[in-house]
Amino acid sequence: MQAGDTRYRALLSDIDGTVAPYGVAPPDAVVSGLAALARRVPVGLISSRNYRYVADMAARFDLKEPQVAEGGARIFRPDTLETLDCVYLEPTDARTVVDAIAGSEYGFSAVDDTTVIDSAADIRHWSVTRITVLPVRTADLPRFHALFAPDRPVHVTQFPYEPGKTWGVDITHRTGTKASAVHRYARLLGISPAEIIGIGDGPNDVEFLQECGLRIAMGNAHPDLKAIADWIAPDVADNGILAALERYDANLG
Repeated sequence: MQAGDTRYRALLSDIDGTVAPYGVAPPDAVVSGLAALARRVPVGLISSRNYRYVADMAARFDLKEPQVAEGGARIFRPDTLETLDCVYLEPTDARTVVDAIAGSEYGFSAVDDTTVIDSAADIRHWSVTRITVLPVRTADLPRFHALFAPDRPVHVTQFPYEPGKTWGVDITHRTGTKASAVHRYARLLGISPAEIIGIGDGPNDVEFLQECGLRIAMGNAHPDLKAIADWIAPDVADNGILAALERYDANLG
């Protein structure tokens, strides 16, 4: 898809598998490319990772505008770590997850208020934004999707952890997702979601991209994401995000 004369005023990009392969530092060329774009328009990272990790990554790109962490539950300032918008799981639902994995082979990571934790004993406030359970075998995925009754305000999604082997499962409040974050992020910037370009690679990016004005999937993206994309960039290993920035450069700003 060519964007024609459409103008986009911000970009939201996933991190792992999008700006760099999983567990690999972003290449210098990608760092330079995103930093240069951020001097023209707001550039936000949108990730399931905790806000401290996202802040560290934002610092690499010299990003000053709000960033999105914890599966969309938290929007914050990367320089001060000030939370601008946050949606918490109801304590009952957070406890349901923690109790479900107690004594199991699975571990978890979470953020309780502003504390990053990986143990139930460390939960003090039960103001939990996101719980990530991992590594989950494919056969066990239905178990986590079935934890909650349909009327519970919970969103459960999954992403490849060890591609082809195991998954991570993210649990947030139903209004604390990547999809809802697009709208909350847009309101903070005073723009429309239709003015945002979204870039991602995982199945947990489908709902997020669907809310953006322009949807870009990486060449290594999950088939479900490619199916709804306006354009498919080259693979992350080939710095595909730079190809996306070049293709739509004239439409940004």
